[in-house]
Amino acid sequence: MSVFVSKFVFSLRFHLQIRSAGEAAVTRYFNWFFWFINAGSIVSFTLVVYVQQEIAFFYGYLICAHSMLLAISIFLVGRNHYLTEPPEGSAVSQTIKIVWQGLKINCCKSKTNTDGTWLDQTKISKGGDFSDLDVENVKRLVPIFSIFLSFPLVSTMMGQVRW
Repeated sequence: MSVFVSKFVFSLRFHLQIRSAGEAAVTRYFNWFFWFINAGSIVSFTLVVYVQQEIAFFYGYLICAHSMLLAISIFLVGRNHYLTEPPEGSAVSQTIKIVWQGLKINCCKSKTNTDGTWLDQTKISKGGDFSDLDVENVKRLVPIFSIFLSFPLVSTMMGQVRW
């Protein structure tokens, strides 16, 4: 499941009601949620493929198109029940600002305070300009970003391999 979908699910009004019901209710909700996602995957990899291989590709595509139209219809019918929050800025620009301030503090100023990592100096509690939660989120992103930096190299090497 995509991060965007989980962010969307967390903002639904009924989920807030479930969260107030306790941790067991949240766990039960997400167990059913993931079960239905996996059930949909099983149907798409078995029923749709069977229809396309044994009957006709057109009907397989028709099943997918009707499923998508049904999903869009359900989404539009329920749009009055969604909690919407106005955007508060860009997460990308906030991340860049945190990293930039961390680099400035770490490289350009004296290193008198060596508590924590180079990004910890950007926290409000340590004299920086950003909330502790935002800085912690960026700290979790840094190791993942190093993985994404390897993608061009891996793609280039895979392009050189003859299958």
